[in-house]
Amino acid sequence: AFARTASYDAVIKRYPCPAILTWSTTPRELWWSPQYGKASTCRMLWPRGGRPYGVRCCYTSQNFYIPTWPSRLIVGDSASAAWNRIEEDEMERLACATSADDASCVLYQRERPAVPSTNNPFGGEHWWNPPRRWGGGWGDPHCSTYDGYKYECNFWGEALWTSCGNWTVHVIAEPVGTGSATAITKFAVVHASDTIVGRLRQNNDSDSNYELFLNDAEAEDGDAGDYLSVRIDVNDTVTITDSDGNMIVAKFETSQVSLSLSPSDACFNRTSGLCGNNNEDANDDLRMVNGTLLSTNSSSDEIYRDFI
Repeated sequence: AFARTASYDAVIKRYPCPAILTWSTTPRELWWSPQYGKASTCRMLWPRGGRPYGVRCCYTSQNFYIPTWPSRLIVGDSASAAWNRIEEDEMERLACATSADDASCVLYQRERPAVPSTNNPFGGEHWWNPPRRWGGGWGDPHCSTYDGYKYECNFWGEALWTSCGNWTVHVIAEPVGTGSATAITKFAVVHASDTIVGRLRQNNDSDSNYELFLNDAEAEDGDAGDYLSVRIDVNDTVTITDSDGNMIVAKFETSQVSLSLSPSDACFNRTSGLCGNNNEDANDDLRMVNGTLLSTNSSSDEIYRDFI
């Protein structure tokens, strides 16, 4: 079952890895992946549905593609369960745990070679789709709109992070440390009748530093309601998607939550909140509730007073 069963030529043709990893070159199908070997970051396309293969693209700290392991072809047969994700991961761990230069890892790379790279991932016969538009918040906190405008959004209390139709995200920021800085500690995602709440644990006596609830019940990896679903990855990272294609990635850290949000294509020019209106124009992202447009050259104090 370990032998390469997928057509490697098809993978090369359809899913080459971006040669340089930037916001504009990262296909929307490439999900965040744990780090492997000496890679600084990795992105992954897992086998799914009728596609029994995937790829992992790994990069240096300068975001250049690594054309050997840990970049690799991924094989899985979800339809027959002949070769599943656990077996795929375990075989890699046994072969390459010590070094990529070990004889076992060299042999492993013959069956799971790195796919070629390309400077044009969205051209030719490639099957990648252009990247999603992302906004979010991190730190104390800093905000970034879907249109790329970045600003300080230090606040204490609850704020509307984004909203589009039935999809709404609220966050709560609280003081951290001894200064005036605050950080996101809780968030809530609502889609129609479904609600997901994530928050840092106040008294962390468990293996996880966060709590996650779906419709008031503790959520686990793979749980889903009528509209919202949950995927839990390593390093305390949670991905929440809904039936319309909206996506949230929450990274729970020691004293803060970093959020990345991506609205569906249907939400173009329809969002509101601290992530802006998603219309490809960063100059009109600071629109107040009364409709007045605040200049993007405004000071942090003005943004806090009039927009947040």
